[in-house]
Amino acid sequence: MKGILGVTVFSFALAGIAAGQQGHPLDGAWYGDWGPSATHRNAVVLVVEYDGENLTGQLNPGPDAVPLDVVTMDHTDWTVHIEADVRTFSGEIERYLINGQLENLGLPNRSMTGTWTHGTSRGDFSVSRN
Repeated sequence: MKGILGVTVFSFALAGIAAGQQGHPLDGAWYGDWGPSATHRNAVVLVVEYDGENLTGQLNPGPDAVPLDVVTMDHTDWTVHIEADVRTFSGEIERYLINGQLENLGLPNRSMTGTWTHGTSRGDFSVSRN
């Protein structure tokens, strides 16, 4: 009886792990902030989609959403690179460069931290998938 119970518990544990890792690690909505200092922060939402071959997405979805031009992930060290062109209030285009490191990869609420650069602004960012 103990053997059957152990196999059953092990099977449920494996099913839980498999369910938590379904889909691409970047797929989903990521919420957080970025900024040049701990006191100067900007809210950010990244939405990333995986179609089986390509990663695409948006920065701050809504009426002023910015399409992500480049989204790549290195599966060996779980680093992420994102690029997007954003129109400024003056009408100029600024290139956003976002480089991050995935953390808590096996969890549904994984996170990503790294550097965020656009124009002459540079800071850090932290987002998590809820």
